[in-house]
Amino acid sequence: MKKQIIAAGFFSLALLFPAFSGAQAQMMQPQAAYDRCAVFNRDFGFGSRNRHDGDDISALQQYLGISPTGYFGSLTRAKLRAFQASRGISATGYFGPLTRQSIVTLMCGQQQDQAPVISSVSPSSGTVGSQATIAGSGFSNSQNYVLIDGGTSGGAISSYDGANLTFTIPNSVGAPCNLFTSGMACPMYARLITPGTHTISVQTANGTSNSVQFTVTGPACAYGNCGTNQPPVINGGNFPTTLTVNQTGTWTVNASDPENGSLNYSVNWGDNGQCNYPYTCGIASPSAAIQQASTFTHSFANPGTYTITFTVTDSAGLSAQTTTSVLVTSQIPAGAPSLSYLSPSSGTPGTYVTIYGTGFAPSGNTILFNGNAIVSESTGGTDFSSSNGTTLTFRIPYGATIQCPSNAICAQPPYQAGNYSVVISNSYGTSNSLTFSFLRNM
Repeated sequence: MKKQIIAAGFFSLALLFPAFSGAQAQMMQPQAAYDRCAVFNRDFGFGSRNRHDGDDISALQQYLGISPTGYFGSLTRAKLRAFQASRGISATGYFGPLTRQSIVTLMCGQQQDQAPVISSVSPSSGTVGSQATIAGSGFSNSQNYVLIDGGTSGGAISSYDGANLTFTIPNSVGAPCNLFTSGMACPMYARLITPGTHTISVQTANGTSNSVQFTVTGPACAYGNCGTNQPPVINGGNFPTTLTVNQTGTWTVNASDPENGSLNYSVNWGDNGQCNYPYTCGIASPSAAIQQASTFTHSFANPGTYTITFTVTDSAGLSAQTTTSVLVTSQIPAGAPSLSYLSPSSGTPGTYVTIYGTGFAPSGNTILFNGNAIVSESTGGTDFSSSNGTTLTFRIPYGATIQCPSNAICAQPPYQAGNYSVVISNSYGTSNSLTFSFLRNM
C-alpha cells in the first residue's frame, strides 16, 4: 500500500513539473505554447542578472527547466547551448536575437515583436562620410539607432519597409548605451572612428540586433579639403627625465594642426598604464595662435627606465607620435630630510599643517611633534607618505601619547599654549627642527 502511495506521489509531481520528469533532449523540442509569454528585449549572457524592471533571465531559466534564480550562471549557459544546438543555432551559450526569436515562438506559439536581425550590410567597406545600407528585418519605422562597436553613431534613422536602413559612416561615436532605457543618462564622450574593421548593429525599442562587420578604409575629408588634410605636427614639450618611485611627474606636449582643428592627445606610459586612442585622453581646441598643448601627470610604482609614447590625432584620424624616456630611481639621492617651513606655523590642536622641505621618502616618514610620533589618520600608524618628496601633511594632536601598562586606562594630557618642535625622521636620516605655536590653551 505504501509503495502505491509513494508511486502516486511521484506521478503527481511529474505532472506538476514536466521539465524535471522528461529527458533533456525532450525538453529542447519545440512546444506549441508555454504557460506565459515572456518579454525579452535585450541580449544577455554569462554573469547577467534580472533587471530591476523585469525577470527575463528567470523566464528563460524556467523555460529551460532549471531553477529560476535570475542569475545567468554556468548551468544556464550549458542548458542554453543544448537548446541552440537542437534548433540549428550556433551553440554559443549567449542569448542573442536568433535564440530570442526561437524561444519566444516556442513559448507563445506565435511570433512576437522582437529585436531586429541584420542579414547584410552593403557595401561592406568605405571611408568615413560614405553611406551603407543595412538589410534585415524588424526595423522600426522611425526609431532605429545604428551602433558602431556598441557606440551610438547619431540620431534616429527611419526605415520605409522595416527591412532596410541607410546610414552614413560617422567621424566618431558615443559611449555604449541603450538609448531606450538610459535616456539622457548615457555617458557623454566621443570615440573617433579609425581605419580598420568595426562591428555594426541596430538598436530599436525591441532590443539590439546581431552585429556584422564593416571595414573603414580611410578617414573623412577634413574641413572640406578632400585629399589635402595633413597630419598634426608635434613641436616638443616639457618632459621630466628623472623621478623617484611614486613621485608624480608632469609632461606637457605641444602640437599644431595644419588645418587649425581640434587635436586629441593620448599616452602610453610604458608601465601598462595608458589612456589609449581612440578613447579621448585630452582634447585641445583651436586657438588664435594655432599652437595647442595638453598636460599629463603620472607616477611609477617601480624603479627602472620607462619609454613614454604620446600620440596626437586630428579630427580626420591622422596622427603623429613622439617618445621620451624617464629614469625612475628607488631612493631620493639627497641626504637627511631638510625642513623649510610649516603652513600654517601656528594654530590650535586639530589644525592641519603641511611641512615643506626636501628629502622626504615615498613612505616611512615619521613626524615627531614635541618628540612624540604623530599618528596618521589614513593608516592608523606613524608611517606618512610623500608623493613628491617635498611635502607632508599632518594634524596637530590634542595631547601627547603616553605609553600605558597593560589593562590600564591612560589619558592624553593636553598641550598648553606655547611653542612645540616639528621634526621628520626617515631612512635617510633625521631633519632639522621647525616650530609650531599654539595660540591658546586647550
